[in-house]
Amino acid sequence: MLSMLIASAIAVAPQASMFGLAEPPIKSQSAIIIDADSGQVLWGKNEHVQRFPASTTKIMTALLLAEHTKPEDIIRAPNDVQNVKEASLNLRPGERVSSEGMMYALMIRSGNDAAYAVAVHIAGSQAKFSELMNARAKECGARNTRFNNPHGLNDPVHITTAYDLAMIAKEAMKNERVRQAAAAKTYTVTRSVNQQDTLLKTKNRFLDVAGSEGIKTGYTNPAGHCFVGAKSVNGWRLITVVLKSEDWFKDTCTLFDWAYANFERKSVGERGEEITEAAVVGGVKNTVPGRLGRSLTYVTSRGDEARSPGILMQELRAPISEGQAIGRFVVELDDGTRHEAPILAAATVPASFGGKYGSWPLAIVAGLAVLITFFVRKPRKRIHRRTSNA
Repeated sequence: MLSMLIASAIAVAPQASMFGLAEPPIKSQSAIIIDADSGQVLWGKNEHVQRFPASTTKIMTALLLAEHTKPEDIIRAPNDVQNVKEASLNLRPGERVSSEGMMYALMIRSGNDAAYAVAVHIAGSQAKFSELMNARAKECGARNTRFNNPHGLNDPVHITTAYDLAMIAKEAMKNERVRQAAAAKTYTVTRSVNQQDTLLKTKNRFLDVAGSEGIKTGYTNPAGHCFVGAKSVNGWRLITVVLKSEDWFKDTCTLFDWAYANFERKSVGERGEEITEAAVVGGVKNTVPGRLGRSLTYVTSRGDEARSPGILMQELRAPISEGQAIGRFVVELDDGTRHEAPILAAATVPASFGGKYGSWPLAIVAGLAVLITFFVRKPRKRIHRRTSNA
């Protein structure tokens, strides 16, 4: 497959006008749609404008919950938990719920009190948890985000962008616990106190759409209606964000329909596929085969031709270990973005006898060692014989 694709590759950019495509009719104040694998932006509208995220904030809270706890860990509600208002799990002070139960409380019930309990459990306070959120957001690729609470209740300094939320969602959907909770319609939570409120039911209409994987709704008066969505068609996942939308459901469906109709995902190579034979200096062999460390795909408008990917190799000197990174397989788009996969050594190449200097120096040293041993041992044997004769 790779040999056929090398002859053709890529020409894409993030704005629809560059493809000659009609803009999707989106009424949200900010919106974006990306490829979930690469993060490639297929279309955006005011995607870097800072806005209030409302409860889409809980995607980050859920990701940190998954990364910092085990499903069976028990989370105790803080004594002041009932001070947290609006959407609620109706937690009582000291009530105990498992980490797994809290995950579904975040994603299905959108419990603000659950988010607060999670924050205190993980970081000791809401302020410290916000620091974790902001650090993790940067790691996800968020550029203009400042989280100041774990739930998204309105705060003048609690802001993000459509682009940043898409990057956070991209990372969160790699986590199985978050992914399962985002796609769940119901869940029965086990509680230590409030036994009358255990069945959680989603209000996320997008979960009824074929291929939907969630993710999270959000609403406050200042933020308006917000939604972060994920959908997969034939194994290809896209992620959308709409902020301050007049009709979040319609805008989300329009974005997905537009993208799947106008774009396609192409594969350049599969993980483990041998793609090159690299030169090696000072080895028992002069070359080592190189294989892709991961599958490499890109997204382009339907019917577009592409230019050849590039192979960037390191200067290799033995010894080489199997699995060692020896280069990069690179696809660069017309907008300047690059997609890369590591090239790994598919075999071990030991150093030759002489290493980088060749075998002659070692041969000379070995020869000298033999001569020295001979001359040192010879006098000792004579002395031994004379002693015996006496």
